[in-house]
Amino acid sequence: MTASRKRKVTRKAEARPRKPIEWRRHLRFLVVVFSVPVVAYSALFVYQSVAERMQLPITEVIVDAPSEQLDSDAIKQAVAPVIADGFLDVDVREVQQRVLEVPWIAAASVRRIWPGTLVIRVEQHRPKMRWGATKLISLKGVLYEPPDMLDYMHLTRLNGDDAYHALVYQKYQELGKKFAAFGEIESLSRSSRGGWSVVLDSGLAIVLGSNEFDARVERALRFMHHFSDQLASLNRIDARYTNGVAVELNLQHYEQNISEETTS
Repeated sequence: MTASRKRKVTRKAEARPRKPIEWRRHLRFLVVVFSVPVVAYSALFVYQSVAERMQLPITEVIVDAPSEQLDSDAIKQAVAPVIADGFLDVDVREVQQRVLEVPWIAAASVRRIWPGTLVIRVEQHRPKMRWGATKLISLKGVLYEPPDMLDYMHLTRLNGDDAYHALVYQKYQELGKKFAAFGEIESLSRSSRGGWSVVLDSGLAIVLGSNEFDARVERALRFMHHFSDQLASLNRIDARYTNGVAVELNLQHYEQNISEETTS
């Protein structure tokens, strides 16, 4: 019995002591476990807040064109479909492209001002002359349609098919120099068949037709120089003839001259 008890006592003495619970380690684990959802929720909250900001509508569109009259409503209507996505989602390049599609706009830039303003700065085409009844040609030779023609009725008028506006403009510059001694060109027209006609600011019309253009111009000029003192009595000079020109009298002016000569 004594030996058996000794063995049991010995076994108990040989047993390892229990380790203390590492509360700090478990606490850190718990902190990490609970922190993850808190951080995730915070990130989601921030994302939602930013997303809401991104969806803020553009509340004001400012169209800036220094020292120029401008139809700003037309530009605002042009960009309205592409600014509906909100302040940060709006594509400023697309807005710029929409502005440049407005016929009388030559250049445009777009910028945003927080939190909901869009500033559009534009430069309009500068007109040089009229083209037909509804369009203009700019100083750079660009053909465009303005919102209103009333302010441009004093400009020289060119006429023809749109595809030939550059050619007509070139001919205007050439003929303007040649006919300068007899006045300024009020209008220059090219018909659908390629026939040319000029009207000077005196009202005198010069018909040149479509063939032998340079030769007919020179023929008309020789006649005009030779009869320069009688041009006021003419309505039209037709230079489409091989050996000369045909003229149409201004009967009112002609009869007035006859009357003055008779009574003198």
